[in-house]
Amino acid sequence: IIEQRLKKENAIYHTDKSVLSFHSIPEGAADLTVSSIFGSTLPHSFLIGVQDRASFGKTRSKNAFSLHPLKSLQVYVNGREHFPRNVERIGNDDYTYMWDAFLNQSGYINSGDNLLQHYYGAYPAQFIDLSQDASGGNQKALNLQRSGTVRLQLEFPEAAPAGRVLMVLAWYDEIIEVTNDRQVIVI
Repeated sequence: IIEQRLKKENAIYHTDKSVLSFHSIPEGAADLTVSSIFGSTLPHSFLIGVQDRASFGKTRSKNAFSLHPLKSLQVYVNGREHFPRNVERIGNDDYTYMWDAFLNQSGYINSGDNLLQHYYGAYPAQFIDLSQDASGGNQKALNLQRSGTVRLQLEFPEAAPAGRVLMVLAWYDEIIEVTNDRQVIVI
């Protein structure tokens, strides 16, 4: 049946691609700007967090899932601000605006019943939705790759110690097409 169908039309499959990258944060830096973080192909969404490089590998005294806080964040897509104002902490312990931005960007509704809001200070990642339909983590349609540039502007609550890295986990939608002569095309 598959052979007969391939003679008439190509087989098309939807796939997801995840790309994890790390960017060094210079020791003593109070802020960091990362230009053209994805090259020219934009993901539909991405997650960022600041980690300790020593938590990777053989060091068992550090937790790779513990993240270090940000003071503020702004994302520029093709030179335009992604957020209407910087996403920032207010004071030392108030993560309300950062948590709200995380939920809005990821597509989750904050009903006040989410346990993570109590622990967000310990895991202060930030989710950024670049999908064309702004559906965040709950996307229903394909958001095939589009071109552009993304620049991150981060501020830290204190000077960064040695060994800090910015982790960026990006998600891309892809289409795989298989032709009747078994040629595979990735779109």
